[in-house]
Amino acid sequence: EEVLKESQTGVLGSFKAKKIPMQKLYFVLRDSHLLMFQGGDMLTKPRGAMYLLSTVIDIDESQDKDGEFHFKVRSPDFGDEIDLIASSNKVRQRWIKALRVGAR
Repeated sequence: EEVLKESQTGVLGSFKAKKIPMQKLYFVLRDSHLLMFQGGDMLTKPRGAMYLLSTVIDIDESQDKDGEFHFKVRSPDFGDEIDLIASSNKVRQRWIKALRVGAR
C-alpha cells in the first residue's frame, strides 16, 4: 500500500503491473511524461516512464478510506496503467489537474 505525499521533486505512489505486487515508488511529472523512481534513485535515471499523451484518469471514490484517495492513470493506446493513492482529496485533485495538462 502506498500514499502519495508531496516532496520537493514529486510524490509517492505505486506502479501496478501484471503479477507484480504494488510497490512504493516516487513519481515526478515532467512535461508529458510521468517518471517513476524508487527511493534511493532520485538523482539517477528513472526506473520507468509513462507517456501521458491521450491518457485517461479514473477516480474510484468507492475505494477511498482514511487517508487514501484512489485514482488511476491509463493509456488505452498502450495498455499501461498506474494506480495511485493520494493522502487527501486536495492532493489528488492537484495531481489530476497536472496530469491532464501533461496529457494534452
